Amino acid sequence: MSRVVRLSEFKKRQSQKLRHVCFSRQELNKLLSVYSKRVMRGEWRDYAINLGNGSASFSVFSGTGGTPVFTVVKLASAKRGDDYIVYDGKRRMKRGASIDELLRVLERELKLVAPQTG
Repeated sequence: MSRVVRLSEFKKRQSQKLRHVCFSRQELNKLLSVYSKRVMRGEWRDYAINLGNGSASFSVFSGTGGTPVFTVVKLASAKRGDDYIVYDGKRRMKRGASIDELLRVLERELKLVAPQTG
């Protein structure tokens, strides 16, 4: 059976609920660009995307299954807009308002640790 609700009350209740969060096409393109470079290097092998109320996450794995090596989380904040966090396993590496600044953490260049002999 239907129930009559004041529009102002409905809007207030809806704004109090967590909104559904997902990555935009541009954000996904940036994430997949970094991911594909690391796959070509042989560092990463799999990824997972989790979308839901209040947050969305993009996790990368070095092998199949197990725990993610890195996770980029997009959080919805009514006051500040979107927030992003990068996790290294369970440790929080960086938090910021732009996905570009966080992806710089993941785009590190490989460095030669020991000189080659030969």
